[in-house]
Amino acid sequence: MRNILFHVVLGLCPSIGYTLLMAQAEPQRLNMTLLSRWDLESLPVHAGLKYNDVWGYADCNGREYAIFGSAGRVHFIEVTDPTQPREIASFPGTSNSIWRDFKTYRDRAYASADEGNDGLRVFDLSRLPDTVVMTYASTEVFQRSHNLWIDTLHGRLYMAGANTRLNGVIVYDLTQNPDEPQLLASIPLPGGYVHDIHVVDNIGYASHAFEGLWIYDFSNPAEPVVLGSMTEYPEKGYNHSSWLSADRNWLVMADETHGAGVKLVDVRNFSDISVRSIFRSTLLPDNSGSILHNPFIRDQYVIMAYYHDGIQIFDMSNPDNVTRVAFYDTYPINTNYLGYKGAWGTYPYLPSGNILGADITFGLYVLRADSIQFTPGPRHRFPQAIIEPANPGFCSGQTVELEVAPDALQYQWYFNDTIIAGATSATLMVSEAGIYQVEVRNGHCVAHTMPVEVAEWQPQQPSILQAAQMLVCADSAQFNSFQWYLDGQPISGAIGARYLAQNTGSYTLETIDLNGCRAVSEPVQVVVSSMVETSHSNTLLVYPNPALSGQYIFLKPALSHPFLANLLIRDALGRICGRLALVGQDAMEVHLPHLPQGVYWLELQTADGRPTGAARLVIK
Repeated sequence: MRNILFHVVLGLCPSIGYTLLMAQAEPQRLNMTLLSRWDLESLPVHAGLKYNDVWGYADCNGREYAIFGSAGRVHFIEVTDPTQPREIASFPGTSNSIWRDFKTYRDRAYASADEGNDGLRVFDLSRLPDTVVMTYASTEVFQRSHNLWIDTLHGRLYMAGANTRLNGVIVYDLTQNPDEPQLLASIPLPGGYVHDIHVVDNIGYASHAFEGLWIYDFSNPAEPVVLGSMTEYPEKGYNHSSWLSADRNWLVMADETHGAGVKLVDVRNFSDISVRSIFRSTLLPDNSGSILHNPFIRDQYVIMAYYHDGIQIFDMSNPDNVTRVAFYDTYPINTNYLGYKGAWGTYPYLPSGNILGADITFGLYVLRADSIQFTPGPRHRFPQAIIEPANPGFCSGQTVELEVAPDALQYQWYFNDTIIAGATSATLMVSEAGIYQVEVRNGHCVAHTMPVEVAEWQPQQPSILQAAQMLVCADSAQFNSFQWYLDGQPISGAIGARYLAQNTGSYTLETIDLNGCRAVSEPVQVVVSSMVETSHSNTLLVYPNPALSGQYIFLKPALSHPFLANLLIRDALGRICGRLALVGQDAMEVHLPHLPQGVYWLELQTADGRPTGAARLVIK
């Protein structure tokens, strides 16, 4: 609203006045339903005004709130149940003020007023729905400001129309400590007085009153760069405020001048800014004096607070033919467009889709747009904060991937309590042992994972026990998988803990241990001799050899052992294909099972499974 004092003749009891007028005049509406209205009779009227602006907020449990300004106070009202608004807290200003403004950053609200000496105030919303706490109040940099804006992508607060910087903006950083904004710059702008400003990703769209629209690059806030301006345009008036579309192609601009229409501005080319179309509200037969105030965009819809005509919704999907699709008149007693009465502000971004409206006289409105299904916005809920896998580790020289559930908007990983620069995704590749933790954000909702210790595992190297041609992995229980190699090439099918060498050469064993780490044994040399009738090895004599399937053979261990228990028969790949119980400890005769033709390995074992003798056997 322009800085012009005005008077509304309604008396000091607007709630009573509203009840009386409702008995006489049904509010005009189209595709919108009133869910509730909030108004306190005891609040003061200042210069004919009782209420001013409104903003919205949703907490991390999904509850919804209105931040609502009256002449004397800032009110925090829960509207989770839209039919039962409930005031949770309110804070008085240093004096009554026509103009109050609010914006939120994470779980903090920032407020200013353009009368009195409120300066900049910060409110902690993290304790909702129980209470709100004011954490900061300062008049050091300015005492009054008409509007404020927060570029949430960069955590920067912009004050417009401040008494110490009328011809520019004051810029603060909120990222270091949201409760103590850090001054970055107080800078003049060539467009002069800034009535309101809209900044997205460091690009500022400044409403310079009668000097029109100017666009700046605030990447370096101390040295802004002019990107473009539009100082002459159709139905030019007092450029009050504007709002950028999500695709950043269009700007809805409100000239707070009787009879001036709403402008849809093409801002795709900053060197050629132009008005694409003009549209307006027409609730009264003579619409020549209608006057708009604050515009917003959600999806393809422009939602506006329109003096005298209430909350208006327009469809801008066709930029050349913007059409009105819904409205609710919050001030139905108007018979003309003189002065400044009715709707001051609106907030259309609650996750529920309900729309907040602020009427100068009749208070807070909670409305539903019956015919419009807005695209669901982000629901600010506590994100999941669990690192997977639960007991992470990595093999020396390798990495492990840590992951947090991908339902958050922002991530920050920490290593041994120190921020990992650039580690801002849901996953992290780790190659260093230590303590890892993640801060996850879903808008202003923050959660922290429990610290997780990541271990570095040293691979367990296998060793090979050799008995002639039989190769056995020592400590095989420490490994999950095996692969035998001959002269550096994998042997097909040789994936057991034992292997009967078929050819002369250098054998190695690759294993994967219980932690998933790979290792390779030292090589062993095997010499495979030609078959003879009697096979001698260092440990076992077999006769006859070759033998017939199912016949008796004679065995004699090289060294007698009192605890022999079993004879294992393995095929060429080390698989057990026969097991015989033994009696005696010296020369013995055993009956072979029926075996296919091929090469086998005989292995003597003690009762506790230790091998004590081995020999190669051919079945013909």
